[in-house]
Amino acid sequence: MGAIMAQQNSYNGAVLLRSQAYDLALSIREVQLATVSVQGFAGDYRTNLGIYFDLDTSSLYGDRQAFHVYRDNSSPNIYDPVEKYGVQGNLDKRFEISEIRNENGNSIEQLSIIFQRPNFDAKFYNTSGDEINSQFVEIDVSEIGGGAVRTVEVTKTGQISVQNI
Repeated sequence: MGAIMAQQNSYNGAVLLRSQAYDLALSIREVQLATVSVQGFAGDYRTNLGIYFDLDTSSLYGDRQAFHVYRDNSSPNIYDPVEKYGVQGNLDKRFEISEIRNENGNSIEQLSIIFQRPNFDAKFYNTSGDEINSQFVEIDVSEIGGGAVRTVEVTKTGQISVQNI
């Protein structure tokens, strides 16, 4: 009976992790679609929307369990808390965004993914507003303290997918 319970807990954790990764991918897709469809921006058809991740917990905005949706108004491609837009994202307290990488496997501490109408294309920026020249970025979602990992991949062409590692 104990072995069955242990397997059930492991299965439940895997299902919850997969669900959390898909929720993150869906949040990115919603930002993309809101940009392209010009939701709520009467007369402003060139508004950029972005989603911001910060793994540096010592920084002002750092939180591995949250991400920020924003409308990029003033300083291009850089997240500013006054630009928050819509529902902000929080992961379940059992999970965290453990790593963000570019196509070369280099870690990224702070990442903004920007979408600009009329394209579905994604652009990637660091905290200084400099574009990250990469065909894709990967965002790892994992259980706090290690364990299984699911990866959300966003490509420059705007494709968003969830992968098992």
